[in-house]
Amino acid sequence: DGGPVPRAIRAAVSEANGATPETGSTIVADQQNQNQIQIQIQNDDEEYERLSRLCERMAATLAPRDVWTFAGFPAWPPFVKERAVVTGADIVAWLDQNQKGGTADADAVANAMLDRGLIAATGRRGNGFDAAGGDDAPWRAALFRLSDHACEPVGWPNVTIGAINARRRWRGLNRRPARLVASDLRARILSMYDEHLSRDGTFVDYAAMAQSPAFEAYVDATAELQTVDLRELDRDEKIAFFVNVYNAMIVHVTCAVGPPSAGFFDKLTFFDRFRYDIGGVQWSCDDIEHGALRGNRPGAASAGAIIGAPWLSPGPFGPNDPRRAHCVLPPDPRVHFALVCGARSCPPIRTYTAANLDAQLAAAAESFIDGDVERVDAEEGTFRCSKIIGEWYAEDFGSDDAERLRRVAGYLPRGSAKREAIEAALARGGVKLVTAEYDWTLNGKSA
Repeated sequence: DGGPVPRAIRAAVSEANGATPETGSTIVADQQNQNQIQIQIQNDDEEYERLSRLCERMAATLAPRDVWTFAGFPAWPPFVKERAVVTGADIVAWLDQNQKGGTADADAVANAMLDRGLIAATGRRGNGFDAAGGDDAPWRAALFRLSDHACEPVGWPNVTIGAINARRRWRGLNRRPARLVASDLRARILSMYDEHLSRDGTFVDYAAMAQSPAFEAYVDATAELQTVDLRELDRDEKIAFFVNVYNAMIVHVTCAVGPPSAGFFDKLTFFDRFRYDIGGVQWSCDDIEHGALRGNRPGAASAGAIIGAPWLSPGPFGPNDPRRAHCVLPPDPRVHFALVCGARSCPPIRTYTAANLDAQLAAAAESFIDGDVERVDAEEGTFRCSKIIGEWYAEDFGSDDAERLRRVAGYLPRGSAKREAIEAALARGGVKLVTAEYDWTLNGKSA
């Protein structure tokens, strides 16, 4: 950059724009400014880490609580429950006891945490920490939420407020391309699976995985998803990315809080209660599956699907939702054989790459159909299949049972006995699908 040609080019551009041409002294000054910026960034990072450790200690000591508050007029409903909050007085009192200096120091530290997103104000009006107010200062009774409390995965009936990968802001100097972030995350996922996933992908030792360095490294790495620009990914890259992230998020949550075992509503809401921050927007497993990978169709837990009329319910993304731009259209039904919800009736866990996506999805579909679809009545042309095909996502595979059977038969090799049996039944006509009970037992061992 310091050679004569680049310098001359910069000078010419500067003159064309009416600016003073660069000289050796201005280049030196620019370099000095860059060095000062680097030093400032380093100092900011060190201060952030110090405050982060302090916030982590505070979160481990202060117990959050849920508080009903007045939402203000004309809000509806007029009262809202603020979840996992503490008061400003709680925060400053803790800092005063655990931070060197007096009350003013505690106020300043609390404001520094607020500036960096380690603490967030809640309620109708935002409040900072002002030492001038004394014992009657509004912030003392105001409610705040620590990022550690907001982003900690919690089991039913509690609610996780924030994205579980956003306990801390991503602090990297440079944003990496989405392809590199996806590749790195996949490598970390494979590292976890290598140690704690059975060879056939059907059994996960969640208890051991939760204590492993590989899992800790994976959880830390998910913070970089905050920087991902999904617009950089083509169709196959997007499908592979979302399938891998969905499966890994299920593993992450299961390691943290266990499977949905607290009853119907726990199971019904499990896949929408936990989220990752991807590119500054929160994505739940339902958002990934039904919004992105199924082209914004209603999920199996939607009101319409529950009463047998899924067309009555909208997809998860409204007309102005920025995530709608990342829907995969037309959707590929084979993704249902790649997504793993953590139950025994789910497909085995694998990881996927854009370069080999079609072959990988074909293998996943063939394996699932070969082991799942079976003829139960040859004369009546009745076949038993998973609820994935015959009930929950039936519309993804066709408009009627014959069309669904024809599609899934196409996932099997030509000449295979099962494919020939299905095709023979289709040729006779009058085929019917019945569904097997779904085994929600965990596909592994949890703590």
